[in-house]
Amino acid sequence: MASPFIIIDPGHGGFDPGAVSGGVQEKDITLKVSKQLQGLLQQAGFRVLLTRETDQALGPNVPADLNKRVAVCNSNKPDFILSVHVNAGGGTGAEIYVYDDGGSIRPLAQKMVENVSTLVGYHGKPVKSSTETPQGGLAMVDNTHAPAALIELFFIDSSDRQKAMASIDLFAEQMAQALCEFYNLPYPNRQTQTTLAPQAPYDHARVLAQGVANRGLISDPDLWEKVLKGQIQPDRQWIQVLFENIVKKV
Repeated sequence: MASPFIIIDPGHGGFDPGAVSGGVQEKDITLKVSKQLQGLLQQAGFRVLLTRETDQALGPNVPADLNKRVAVCNSNKPDFILSVHVNAGGGTGAEIYVYDDGGSIRPLAQKMVENVSTLVGYHGKPVKSSTETPQGGLAMVDNTHAPAALIELFFIDSSDRQKAMASIDLFAEQMAQALCEFYNLPYPNRQTQTTLAPQAPYDHARVLAQGVANRGLISDPDLWEKVLKGQIQPDRQWIQVLFENIVKKV
């Protein structure tokens, strides 16, 4: 049986900090927790892709960024998508959003938010439909083809922040345990846990090439995807044009 393939989407990034409070930015928390989760899942036997691995957006504005994240998920066809976020706006606790009632992944969503709630508690009904958000929907849940969930780990602008930041390294463990249980894979114990090993660059070639194209530095992301995968050698002229574009942007 093939290893479960999970896409983790660290919310926000680049020009978009997400929620901010007390000098803490959502985009930094989501990336940190997502990378930790990636490492744990890889050790457990999952295949894992992050929609971003650095402090970058995938588009020049929020709608374009979300569209690109959705496109990455749909083109890679994972078994499950988890979008990681931090909440704000007056509340406490964790919550998770799914499409409709969650269908086949509702038990996973329930277990994941139960585990995270041991750190910060619940915010109202633990598992919610994406239609229950103030905006009436979530692109990463509603527009992706694979089963997906968006988890809000805690409220950054409440009493949650202090206790959450004190135990920030535990959020990934709680979510990894839920995923391992759902997919019947052994959770890596602390003796076997190792430092996060970055995935091979070719796993993210499409994301990287498209991100560079979104910034106007290259015009053919498909070509550069092949370069990053080592499938073709870049022509000297291509590299010269790339560097000229970089200089223009600086």
